[in-house]
Parts: sequence; structure tokens; C-alpha cells
Amino acid sequence: MKKLILGIAALAACVNVDAASITVAGRTFDSVQMVDSVISGSGVFQTSLADDVGVYSNEVLRVVTDNDPESYAFSWDPGAFLELGFTDNILFNGPGADLMVVETGVPDFFRFSLSVGGPSLLVETSFIGERGATTRLSINPVFIDLSDLGVGLNAAVTSFVLGMDYSHPLYDTEPSLSMAVALNSRLVDPPSTSVPEPASWALLLFGLPLLAFQQKKVFV
Repeated sequence: MKKLILGIAALAACVNVDAASITVAGRTFDSVQMVDSVISGSGVFQTSLADDVGVYSNEVLRVVTDNDPESYAFSWDPGAFLELGFTDNILFNGPGADLMVVETGVPDFFRFSLSVGGPSLLVETSFIGERGATTRLSINPVFIDLSDLGVGLNAAVTSFVLGMDYSHPLYDTEPSLSMAVALNSRLVDPPSTSVPEPASWALLLFGLPLLAFQQKKVFV
């Protein structure tokens, strides 16, 4: 019984491991709040890991979902975009800014929408004085309020689209996506599993031998 209790305690300890805290652009958040999937997209991308890679490449997935603000992906292709999603958390429309999108290099523009081909906002990142420790590139956030696209208060969003083909009118540069973070975020409820109560365990433990005895009587 002691081994069983220790085993359950160990399992509970594994389940309740806290997500790592990260601070970027003056905001501290847990890694679970970051986008963790590339759903769809268009274009050939240049990344901090490799050049000329596709939307569904490991390089694109890694740089837009890791916790490194110095990694990036950008594209020179007209119509380039990435549809990004959350699997273990939900972005919702709460107070203030709901989503932070971070890019590196020259501050640029993204087209932000909630679906491919849907209504979009042109949002501009800003240099706030923070630079990467290794590359010394500027870290440029933009803070997005879902209300600006008509999302109702407390309504949930599981994915969004970043158009990445808008050339800066002064610098002729394209946005270099580094990360996207749900500032207003809640965890996805795990599927419920029925755990027998102590009385149920007792019935189960004492019922199994009785059942075996009854079966033995039937077949003897």
C-alpha cells in the first residue's frame, strides 16, 4: 500500500510541474502561453536556423514556438503568411492587450487576422530599447487587442493568422517573426478521468476474489 501511495504521489508531482517563466519586451509569462503549432501558411521562409525552407519545416516550427526572442522567420514572397495555433492553452479577449507578437531587426508591420482571408488589421511593432544578448538585434513587440477585430469579451480564440508580406514603406523590409504570446490565456481543460473513491477501491479489491469464487462454483 505504501508503494502505491508513493507511486501516486510521484505521478502527481510529474503532472504539476510549473511552466518556465520568460521575460521578453517587459512582459513575464509562462512558456505554455506561447503559440505551439503552425497550422497553415504560404511562402518560402528564411530563418535563423536555415534558409529557403517551407511553411511546415522543422526550422519554421522551431523558431516561432521556442522561447528565444532572437530566433526568427521571414519571407520575401508576396502573399506569405503563417497561421499559428495553441494546443494546450486558449487565447481569450480579456482586459487590455490580449496577444503580443515579437519580431527582430527593424520594426515592421504584420497583417493580423483571425482566419485565412478574413478581415485584418495592419499592426506595427516598436523598438522599446531591448536588444538580443547574442545578435544585438532589436526586439520589437506589438500588442494586439482582440476587440479591434470584433471579438467579444471573454470569447476564446485558438488560432490566428499573421500576414508577413507587407514591405516597410521606408526601409523596404519584411517582418521577422520571433514569437507570439497569449497575454490573456487560460489552460485547456484536460479530459476528465474517473478515479475510484476509497470506498470504490474497497469494493473492487474485495469483489474480485468473490467474483472468481462464483465463477469457480459455476464451472466445477
